[in-house]
Amino acid sequence: MSEINFPEALISVIMHSVTDFESNVKWNGARADYFRPQRGICRGDPISPYLFVLCMDKLSHMILHEINQGDWKSIKVGRRGPEVSHLMFADDLLLFREATKIQMWCVTHTSHQVCMLSGQKISNEKTNMFFYKNVSRGMCEVLVHLFGFRETHSLEKYLGVLLLGRAPRKEDFQYIIDQLNSKLAGWKQNYILSLKSLNHG
Repeated sequence: MSEINFPEALISVIMHSVTDFESNVKWNGARADYFRPQRGICRGDPISPYLFVLCMDKLSHMILHEINQGDWKSIKVGRRGPEVSHLMFADDLLLFREATKIQMWCVTHTSHQVCMLSGQKISNEKTNMFFYKNVSRGMCEVLVHLFGFRETHSLEKYLGVLLLGRAPRKEDFQYIIDQLNSKLAGWKQNYILSLKSLNHG
């Protein structure tokens, strides 16, 4: 916050809410004693998403610095497409790098720097590695073993949209048609019921 010139008074108020936060929980119908969380405010606090965005903004600047130094090698989207190093939305983060040990060390080094600055922690259980089909099976296994993240063979869905590691096909979007048909069927049923109630009235 100091780097982006937040007013000192505002920084003091924010840090007070982070460092002096206490909470308690119900246990067997009774409230337990108050305790102080080890990592500041809890999820659901109104200020939490704003602080997270500030931390991710710092990470974004650190990644761009690594790119400018030539240490972070981003991925090109197609032969004529732009280069992508990271994508962020809300509390989700996608990092794009070459599948090499040197590049992965750079990822973990940058991530740990942000963790040291912010007090956040990487969750191995929620972190997956997706490899492009040109990456050798041996390299995939080495990177998974070294860095402890799980390998996934599908990016699955994000905000209801299927993320693909290949060119999309017609059948990939069938779920949209199915969902629309389901909605239309429900609306039609409600419309018929409302007409019947009007006729009876």
